[in-house]
Amino acid sequence: MKTIQWMSAGLLAAGLLVACGKEETPSAPSPPPAAPAAGVTPATPAAPAAPTVPAAPATADVTAKAQTLIDQANGYIADHKLDLADKAVTQLEALKPNLPTDWQSKVDTLRKALDAAKAANGMSIPKIGG
Repeated sequence: MKTIQWMSAGLLAAGLLVACGKEETPSAPSPPPAAPAAGVTPATPAAPAAPTVPAAPATADVTAKAQTLIDQANGYIADHKLDLADKAVTQLEALKPNLPTDWQSKVDTLRKALDAAKAANGMSIPKIGG
């Protein structure tokens, strides 16, 4: 009975992980500043543009790869192929530094679901009436 509860909890956690995978849309760029009126010079010279900070290493390719690995790991957990699920989660953990914070928490949740499934897999179900 406990095995079924652990497996159900693991699958529920994995399902929540997949269901929480929302894509965020970038906000519209701000409009350029209004040009000064003709013949009017600004009182102070324009400050040089701030140095551009490179975008976070999380790109669409990295998040797409992570989503594929999450889907694979969830499928492997559901099919009780825990060794394959572990490989997929290990690959996800290697990508984790390049993922946005919300994706990093998904990797952590998936690892917990896999660990719970492994623990449940080690338990034996007693036979009734045999």
